[in-house]
Amino acid sequence: MLGLTPPQHQERPESTDSKETKVESESDPVEKTSLARKKRKKTAVQFFQALKIPGIIEYSLALFFAKLIAYTFLFWLPFYVSNTRVGGVCLSTYEAALLAGLFDVGAMIGSLLIGFLSDTIHSRAISCLISFVLAIPSVLFYLFYGYVNLGASIFLITMAGITVNAAYALITTSVSADLGTHKIMKDNKKAKATVAAIIDGTGSFGGAIGPFLAGFINDQYGWPEVFYLIIACCLAAGLMVSRIVVKDVIRGFKYLKRKCSALPQVPLAVKYKTAPAEDDRTILIEDDSNNVLHAK
Repeated sequence: MLGLTPPQHQERPESTDSKETKVESESDPVEKTSLARKKRKKTAVQFFQALKIPGIIEYSLALFFAKLIAYTFLFWLPFYVSNTRVGGVCLSTYEAALLAGLFDVGAMIGSLLIGFLSDTIHSRAISCLISFVLAIPSVLFYLFYGYVNLGASIFLITMAGITVNAAYALITTSVSADLGTHKIMKDNKKAKATVAAIIDGTGSFGGAIGPFLAGFINDQYGWPEVFYLIIACCLAAGLMVSRIVVKDVIRGFKYLKRKCSALPQVPLAVKYKTAPAEDDRTILIEDDSNNVLHAK
């Protein structure tokens, strides 16, 4: 009551059980570390276990081609613009850098658009395929009409940035997160990092090869062949996700079929018959199985 400490003889002695637990907790630090290591070994995600996740190989190869295309544009587009007459005029290095920077502006717009599309249709693979398919005419139009005038060049470079970088942004973010939480991983928190490393590492390999191939092909053949290489990579990336697209389409049809079967059944046809009565005529409404639905 007064805040005085009790005398020593009134303090409760510690129980033998608590002393034993303290001794056990303080002793054997080696056993603790070995147990912790065993737990980490059990929870760590194996590389080959992560490869069993459905879709990880397809998306990794698709990112390989997507990053090859994106890095080829990133490194070579300023040089291409500065060495190409736009509207019959050679641009300065500063103007070429500004014009090539629109490719990244398109990349920001494309990331927003494909994220909205993916959340709307609930299919990452179909969204990626749409991006890869639209990238082909964008690159072709820029090759054949990008030099006509400055307005056409601005528009086509921006469109190329939207279509080329959209799938690249989606795979490295949402797709990696979705695959990292797959049921094969059994709610393992380390799975996301492993899956992201596999997908992004494969894509980075394509990003390293792309600029080298573009420089080699340009020296040997010319710029049109570089653009044809980009178009071939768009086709290859679309083929990588085609199997997942087919599965998503089949799943979508099954979902619609279940929704339609859950709707209440309405008679397809209604037959009107008249039956004579004593005073007036009665109209009988029957369905296909001759059941009377209503009588007037």
